[in-house]
Amino acid sequence: MDFRIMMYCAAATLVLVHAVDSAYSSSIPRSRCLPHQSSALLQLKQDFAFNNSSFTDSCSLSNQKMKSWIEGNDCCDDWDGVTCNLETGHVIGLDLSSSCLQGPLSSNSSLFSLTKLQRLNLAYNNFTLSNIPSRLFTQLPRLTHLNLSSSNFYGFVPSEIALLSNLISLDLSSVAYFDILKGEGCELCESLTMKTVSENMTKLREVHLDGVNLSSVSVLSFSKFAHLISLSLYDCNLHGEFPMNIFQLPNIQVIVLSDNENLIGSLPDFHNGSQLQTLHLYGTKFHGRLPDSIGNLKSLIELIIERCNFSGTIPSSLGNLSQLEVLDLGGNNFNGEVPATLGNLSQLKYLALGGSNFIGQLPATLGNLSQLEHFNLVGENIKGQLPSTLQNLAKLTYLRIVDTGLTGELPFWIGNFKLLESLTISGKFEGQIPSSLGNLSHLSLLKLYGESFNGMLPKTITNLTQLSYLIISDTSLTGPIPSSLYRMPLLTEIWIENNKFTGPLEFENVSSSPLSYLSIKNNHLDGQIPISVSEFPNLLQLELQSNNLSGKLQLEIFPENSELQILGLSDNNDLAITSSSTNSSVHKFDTLLLSSCNIGETFPEFLKTQDEIRYLDLSNNKIKGKIPSWFLNIGVDTLSNLILSNNSFTGWERAQPITLPWKNLRLLDLRLNSLEGSLIVPPPSITHFFISENKLGGGIDPLLFCNLSVLQVLDVSNNHLSGTIPQCLVNSSSSLLVLDMKHNKFSGKIPETFLNENSLKTLDLSHNRLRGKVPKSLINCKALQVLNLGHNVINDVFPFWLQNLPELQALVLRSNKFHGPIWDSHHDIGFVKLRIVDLSMNDFSGNLPSDYFNKWSAINTEITKENKSELKYMEGGGDYYKDSIVIVQKGYEIEFEKILTIFTAIDLSNNKFDGTIPSSIGDLLAIKVINLSNNTFDGLIPTFIGNLKELESLDLSNNNLFGRIPGELATLTFLSYLNLSGNNLSGPIPSGGQFNTFENTSFVGNVGLCDFPLSKKCEDTNAVDEYSQQCDESDENGFGWEAVLIGYGCSFVIGAIGGFVIISKKPKWLANIFGRYLQ
Repeated sequence: MDFRIMMYCAAATLVLVHAVDSAYSSSIPRSRCLPHQSSALLQLKQDFAFNNSSFTDSCSLSNQKMKSWIEGNDCCDDWDGVTCNLETGHVIGLDLSSSCLQGPLSSNSSLFSLTKLQRLNLAYNNFTLSNIPSRLFTQLPRLTHLNLSSSNFYGFVPSEIALLSNLISLDLSSVAYFDILKGEGCELCESLTMKTVSENMTKLREVHLDGVNLSSVSVLSFSKFAHLISLSLYDCNLHGEFPMNIFQLPNIQVIVLSDNENLIGSLPDFHNGSQLQTLHLYGTKFHGRLPDSIGNLKSLIELIIERCNFSGTIPSSLGNLSQLEVLDLGGNNFNGEVPATLGNLSQLKYLALGGSNFIGQLPATLGNLSQLEHFNLVGENIKGQLPSTLQNLAKLTYLRIVDTGLTGELPFWIGNFKLLESLTISGKFEGQIPSSLGNLSHLSLLKLYGESFNGMLPKTITNLTQLSYLIISDTSLTGPIPSSLYRMPLLTEIWIENNKFTGPLEFENVSSSPLSYLSIKNNHLDGQIPISVSEFPNLLQLELQSNNLSGKLQLEIFPENSELQILGLSDNNDLAITSSSTNSSVHKFDTLLLSSCNIGETFPEFLKTQDEIRYLDLSNNKIKGKIPSWFLNIGVDTLSNLILSNNSFTGWERAQPITLPWKNLRLLDLRLNSLEGSLIVPPPSITHFFISENKLGGGIDPLLFCNLSVLQVLDVSNNHLSGTIPQCLVNSSSSLLVLDMKHNKFSGKIPETFLNENSLKTLDLSHNRLRGKVPKSLINCKALQVLNLGHNVINDVFPFWLQNLPELQALVLRSNKFHGPIWDSHHDIGFVKLRIVDLSMNDFSGNLPSDYFNKWSAINTEITKENKSELKYMEGGGDYYKDSIVIVQKGYEIEFEKILTIFTAIDLSNNKFDGTIPSSIGDLLAIKVINLSNNTFDGLIPTFIGNLKELESLDLSNNNLFGRIPGELATLTFLSYLNLSGNNLSGPIPSGGQFNTFENTSFVGNVGLCDFPLSKKCEDTNAVDEYSQQCDESDENGFGWEAVLIGYGCSFVIGAIGGFVIISKKPKWLANIFGRYLQ
């Protein structure tokens, strides 16, 4: 038969079949909505009040589906969200998602009369923290699809949910309203027995429980849902090991387990037939290597494993995922190079490689990712330059290259990304900012960081007409800031901080500027602040601190109706803030930062109108006299931060208030004044209270201070306070981080009871008159980093139990009455993090075993270049408080007002230690200061000290050491102070290195020493060498005093030849007395 005839016959047959089918369908009568079901729906409508004030984007009048529910109309045809069975008229589907329903879903709701209901969607409504009625599950047994997500239900899911044996899709996600509930969250399903659910709901294919608290549910329960297609358990407090077989279910397409920080697991071998499309594991503890078989996931579209514990190299097979659109590998422990096969991912739109340990250069093949829109790269071990092939990524809208090891200039071709909307660059890039940035016509966000950027800001930056957010920070850019920057049409935020920009401020024609935030602090700008600064119509925040601005600025230039809330002018030493008015004409600010602004000697009266002030800084202004009484009425309800430090305040006008009136005060800083009288009491809201270095006296009233329940930092040091320390100070606030009471006249005992689970990081009670023993309850202070009890009269043995404090870094017990040994066979000393130890000026005694320092891990670890380049200070109390300490270094007591985290010191001086210096002292590779002076140590100076390459100060004076000075000490390039005086050392003083800089005061009192810098010359070098060899051999072979005494005659002869040498005692003044670590 002719082919064309066959086709005509087939087509005719299809037309006939369709006609018959249509005729049959039209012959079936279409049922209308059943009256009792229509009534039930109208009753449901009346049960809820429409209120879109509780919703934002998810609800609008157009989404109120019930508005179409009008009595008399057919609910099956005319009512939104209602689906009926066409044959019976029963309502089988109800979609009321995002319908602005508000109020509880009651247990007698007419909804439960719709017993034929199969699909129910109530997502994105507001059921006002009501419980889910159990009748929802008992009366609607035919449900196949149930969605109650993000509807503000609260409580437990009734166990009757297990009755829904026909359920195919279940969504109880509630994460959208966690923030509104202020962290209380929804505890849905916590009482639910997943075993029962998995046994009864065998048809489940979709399970979405995002944000539900499943902390009491075993993750193994989910492995019994054999037909799963989609499983989403984001932020469910899951824990334990996730069952591996779920990844291998035959129909699984979506697995989302993100933000379950206690969930562990690993990835299996994937087979070729896997249908998996979405795999999100970020924020979990999944670990191990990515299997090579991951390349078999040919359907995978999204792979997000950020912030897990994956390790090893990235398998090249990842490049086989031809459908992959999203790949996020950041925040893991991957190593090796970024595989070149990633360039094969032709559909990739999102690539994040941040925060892992990738090494080497970026593969040029990344330029093949022609669909890429989002590229995020972080990793200091990625070296080289940006591959020029990246300029082919024409669809990029987001580019972030942060903290990498990439070098060279920022390439000119970066201006080729015509669609780019967000650009962030930081790291080791150098040179000038390319003018081609001005070609990025769609750019709305630009962030540039990096101290190696130099030159001037290109004028083309003002071509970025879509720019709304600009940050240029921590660079070496110089020159003026283009004044046209402030007039860009969409630019609302400018943060140009910590650079080297110069020149005057120019704010011309800014009356139409959209700027809301302008910060140009920490630059080198000069000249006066122009009056036109007040003409920005939308400016909320203006920060000009730490420049070279000068002249006078009257606050009246800002009109009363100004939008300005935050004004920062601190640390412009030639700038004077003035006001000619005390009336209401001065604009009311939220924040005034006026430190070092030459306000004058009298308290500024313009503050009388600032009754809405929240943050006020008047520090370093030389204000004298008493704080006026009217100031206590300013910002009573609003003031949270008050900084009046480093002035000359003497007290309070009229009577000192018993308690300060500011209800919401969080930080009060009155340091470095001349305040007299008793200690002022802050309000109960206080978290940081600084009143050190004043002239306050009297005691601390426990009745007034014991209600400071949120106190974090209390610094009353350097006053004349006396009496006992109230027990409540260490108990009233579990959040207390710092208690600094040094340099006062406190007496009695240290508070005996430190509660469990306290937060204390710094306890400094030094320079008082405290007695008794060290309270053993300090063992409860598991976060303690600094313990300073020096300069008291504490009478106790060494507190061995302190080594059980896992965070202890600085221990100072100097100048007390501690006694006895600091080790015994029953206490294996091992301070894991201890870096600063000062036990000087006590009565400690006994010898130290050779392995004494073996377990001092923090000092035994060699300091790397990376450690030195990232200098950090100890901050027990955050940014507002820096730990300080006094250490004898280079022969002087030096106060370290800030302690670098790499600073290390051991001071055992002025005790009664004897025996040999432990050889394990040579293991302290990070040590910088060693002081063992004024003890009775004997034997040789350990040659292992030559291993201590970081050592800066070594004091072994006034002991009984003998033998020669090890030549290895001459290799210590940082050793700037050495004191070996007052021993029995002999032989030639080593030469070379730092020894060429030491004066004879370093060696006085050692009769047998000779050569530079002493005037005594070594006359018999051979005799000296023979003696030294004997001494070395006796030490190495374990011969004690017997061998030494046998050879002592030779040293006596050598010493007698030289006689006594008259040594000048004028010490050379140390120009750099504070060393490298005093800031």
